[in-house]
Amino acid sequence: MNATSNSNQTTRIKSPNTSNLFLIPELATILRKQDFELLVHTRELLDEILETLEVSSDPRTSKALKEGLRDVKNSRVRLYRDFVKELRSSHEL
Repeated sequence: MNATSNSNQTTRIKSPNTSNLFLIPELATILRKQDFELLVHTRELLDEILETLEVSSDPRTSKALKEGLRDVKNSRVRLYRDFVKELRSSHEL
C-alpha cells in the first residue's frame, strides 16, 4: 500500500486490488496511515462482497461454479501443465 500527495494536496492511496482511492484534502490531515489502510481494506472487502453478489445473482455463473466444485470434489480435475500440453498438442494454444 502506498500513500502519496500530489500537487493539489489530495491524498491518494494505491492498493494492488482496487483502483485508486481519492480522499478530500481535509481527511489527509485528520486520518493517520492506519486509517487510510483501513479505508482501503474496507473498500476491498466491499468489492469482494459485490462480486459475490453478482456471481450469485447470475444463474449461469452460479451453475458453472457449482459444477466446477462438484468436479473438484469428485476428482475430475487435471494439472494446469497437463491442460496446457493438451492445448498445445491440438494447436489451440
